[in-house]
Amino acid sequence: MRVLALFLPLCLADTAVPVETASLLELDQRRSKRAVRREGDPVEEVRGSNASWSLHGTFRQSLVGAYLLAESPQLELLLEETETKAPGDAVMEEKSWRAVYILTVLIFIAISPIGFNEGLKPFCTVVVYLACLSLVKMWVKETMNNGFPYPDTITAVHMLCTSLVAGFFERPRLSEAWVVLPISVVNGASLLSNNTAMLYGGVAFVSMVASCTPMFTFSLELLKGKRTLDLLTVLSVILVCSGSIFCVRGEKTASLLALCFAAGGSLMRAMKGVWQHDLLSISVTPMRLTFWSGFWSFWITSTMVMFNEGTEAFKHFGSTSQEAKTSLVLSIFAAVALNVSQCFAVKQLGALLQSIVGNLNLILVIVLSQAWLHEQVTIWQFVGVFLLAMGTFASKAKDLKKKTKKEDEKVPAPAQADETTKLPEPNAGYGAVKETEAEATNDTEQAPETNSK
Repeated sequence: MRVLALFLPLCLADTAVPVETASLLELDQRRSKRAVRREGDPVEEVRGSNASWSLHGTFRQSLVGAYLLAESPQLELLLEETETKAPGDAVMEEKSWRAVYILTVLIFIAISPIGFNEGLKPFCTVVVYLACLSLVKMWVKETMNNGFPYPDTITAVHMLCTSLVAGFFERPRLSEAWVVLPISVVNGASLLSNNTAMLYGGVAFVSMVASCTPMFTFSLELLKGKRTLDLLTVLSVILVCSGSIFCVRGEKTASLLALCFAAGGSLMRAMKGVWQHDLLSISVTPMRLTFWSGFWSFWITSTMVMFNEGTEAFKHFGSTSQEAKTSLVLSIFAAVALNVSQCFAVKQLGALLQSIVGNLNLILVIVLSQAWLHEQVTIWQFVGVFLLAMGTFASKAKDLKKKTKKEDEKVPAPAQADETTKLPEPNAGYGAVKETEAEATNDTEQAPETNSK
């Protein structure tokens, strides 16, 4: 079962608890009872016999550090390992997979208006974006568990490869480098604020506050005049935030400092999304934005590598197992796809909808916990999933309705008959048509007489 647990992108749990009766967020409760270690602590901490699996802090710093996973901070929680056996009952297995199918269908229903309104390309972009949000963490988790516990180095490699791939497809412009730098700085500040909030509050509470990022994004666009106060948009944002909160389970340990830091992190994530959309709407292309974001993130992460890990990763890479190397390569592909798809999603959907779609990854978390750990999903989580899917659907269905109305307005109205033109009545028959032609002939014959007079 340890192998099955590796595939679930959630919280690192240092001790095993019964998964069928506990939420994945609750698996982190025992860790919260000990002194919290800051993410900047040396990686050697996790190599001891008693803490060989305790990668909670360094893992979060790496995964959300640079490659834009902050849109879904609830997924910072990664399930470690569990010794509890999954229920072997066939009925339980069938119910778990039935829930998986239902939740997967809900995800596609939620994003279906994107396909109808924007087309196949944006729809596929959203699917890739959501999939990579989970895949990149899963493969990084496997890389670290297979004997390569260097999260900062892994992140730096991800950023370097992202920058190289984006530069291969489109040549970057040097004049855009300093324009993109503030976005990378704001992104790093949001991650620092979110991680600091973990020191003063529970994981579940911080995740709930982080779920309200769409609300901050909507407020920023409203203040900038980029969006009007539309009732349906407000309703969809409320549904998405409420549904995301219901999806999160666990100990709601809270404090004023935790609220301030978590809200600050959400605000800066919203600023990053709005800023990205502004640049993409004016001059910067998604590929060039991806290049410079990866470029600056690489140097920021390299600084952390020097202080936290040094050259240890390069020294031990040759002796690393083949499984770790394979997982590292797969994580690189997933990270590159994630960064590229995120920039395209912001450009095609806008900052608000991209933020809303990012929260759909919570449904993927529940899907994975059903598929591999057969975790019991509570009625409140199902309510949250329904609200989240309904809010996402409503946010784009409104745009679809507007598009249909605009297309109807573009259809030319039938030309109205000229007052001077005499049209035959519908029931007049052939005789009326003949009389009309005769009158037109008489008018042309009388015209020369008038001119001569």
